[in-house]
Amino acid sequence: ITGVGEDYIKDILFGIEGRHAEPDLKPYYDGVPTPKSPKGVLTIGFGHTGRVRGIEMNSKNMDKIRITKDEAYEILAQDIITAKLDAIKYFGADFVKAPESIQNAIIDIVFNKGVPTGFEKEGSLTNNLKQNLADEDYVSAAVNTQYLTCNKGLKKRNVYRFISALQD
Repeated sequence: ITGVGEDYIKDILFGIEGRHAEPDLKPYYDGVPTPKSPKGVLTIGFGHTGRVRGIEMNSKNMDKIRITKDEAYEILAQDIITAKLDAIKYFGADFVKAPESIQNAIIDIVFNKGVPTGFEKEGSLTNNLKQNLADEDYVSAAVNTQYLTCNKGLKKRNVYRFISALQD
């Protein structure tokens, strides 16, 4: 349904990030603490941030928010679809004609970083993906699926994403 291979999702969630097979059904703090978010980012399910059933997750209402396992998978699917649509909107036809492994890697980046912060910075590695796809230079695109992160889980994910992107 999402257009992202089930094996890729399972590898990322369970193999790379070492998650247990069940989603988190209540909010938890994830990611690297920042001055704006000293405890990290409120997250639920399989890495969803933002709103749940129209309610913004925040420290004041986090104890009231709960989801079901089915909702966690629905939210994950919607997040992946949104990331794919954002990637298509940003990259256009060059994204659509790229190999599936490159598409999966880019969708994963958009899922984690979003388009504005992940792709808009001039000269950034992820910004260079746009040119790589236009040139059909998929080896360079695979290299440019890497981005700097101080989050331990995302470092392993970067390596996996790069290796996976090379398969096609």
